[in-house]
Amino acid sequence: MDWSNGLLASGSRDGAVASWDLRSGLVNRYKAHSQEICGLKWSPEGTYIASGGNDNKLVVYSQKGNS
Repeated sequence: MDWSNGLLASGSRDGAVASWDLRSGLVNRYKAHSQEICGLKWSPEGTYIASGGNDNKLVVYSQKGNS
């Protein structure tokens, strides 16, 4: 999990990454990994999320969609 500008990013065992606004709920859900997420980090400006999975992939997501 990682926080940025009031949003929480979380990773799961099914390879999905989600961003949450704790006031209103789910903002985005991305599925690009075939195995569990082992690391997440927001970019300094809070517009991108990088995830690493046990499938040895690094994926970068935009808050407007998967990039």
